[in-house]
Amino acid sequence: MAKTIKFNLICNNTSVRSLEDLQENFCVDDILPLYEHGLLQRWLDVRGYQSELQKVKEITSTNKYDIITNIAVILGVEQDKDKIEADLAYFRYLDDKKNELQILSKCINARTDTIREYYRGYLTQIRNLINCKENASITKNIVNIIAKDYAAAFNSDYYRIFLLCWNNNLLALMCLLMNSDTRKYYIPDNRTHIFGKLLNIFSTINSSRDHFIDADFDNLYHSSYKDVDTSISDSLKNLINDTNNFSRLEKELGKNLFSYNSTTDQYWKDLEPKGQKVMLINGGYGTKYRGSGEHGNEEDASTIAGQFPIIDGLDYMNNYKGRTIWWMEV
Repeated sequence: MAKTIKFNLICNNTSVRSLEDLQENFCVDDILPLYEHGLLQRWLDVRGYQSELQKVKEITSTNKYDIITNIAVILGVEQDKDKIEADLAYFRYLDDKKNELQILSKCINARTDTIREYYRGYLTQIRNLINCKENASITKNIVNIIAKDYAAAFNSDYYRIFLLCWNNNLLALMCLLMNSDTRKYYIPDNRTHIFGKLLNIFSTINSSRDHFIDADFDNLYHSSYKDVDTSISDSLKNLINDTNNFSRLEKELGKNLFSYNSTTDQYWKDLEPKGQKVMLINGGYGTKYRGSGEHGNEEDASTIAGQFPIIDGLDYMNNYKGRTIWWMEV
């Protein structure tokens, strides 16, 4: 007849040989895995505790606290279930904390993924903006998306975008000046001074970084409010006043840039109807403009350079030959 191989349980870091040993070293952390893996049942069997084994086998609950309570009663650790329940309170607390941490971890991971996807979407729109160099309607739509869906990112990144547009796509820059939500960052007296809040958003999305998007970023991060405002203001003025820059602007805007260079014989010329907003680009000294039908609101067109005023419709007066006014439809 084969001899039964006996073994000891390890419970509470103690080698358990008898039921009395198990009662003395009963440990909630140890007993449940011993039960779940069948080692407790096997130990009761080889040690001859058949009555206890049968009762353990009859446990049907899947709730770990019910299982532990039943085992404690069966093994004679404690007969008062209320007392056992009280003793388990600390372990319930630990389990609740563990569950809370798991839920928190999931929330943090979900939030991180959301932020990552947000900035990936933002970078995609910026690339679309820089790469769209001819179609003003599409470019304006991209600017609208950036202003509406990615305002927080743009708020921290507007100067870098200004330089990207300046170096790569002047049509995109003009469309940024047309949109009221993005215009305020670039036009004097309306610009929002928040460059100091610039966030290194690209460090959290390394998989989306590339050389094109990162151009001059580290240097720009340390710029002051005044340096940024001065740089933007001077650049916009030079765009109009510098002959080479303005020639480049005319070339890049193409059919999206309108102009009129005839005299009006001291009369107002209706160039754009009321209801069609326009952004003025440049005008000649001694000429005047106003919104359509806005009597008494005339302005000297020579003040347009670098200001890019937006008006409703366009009336124009020019009594000098060789003077031109340029504008874009918003």
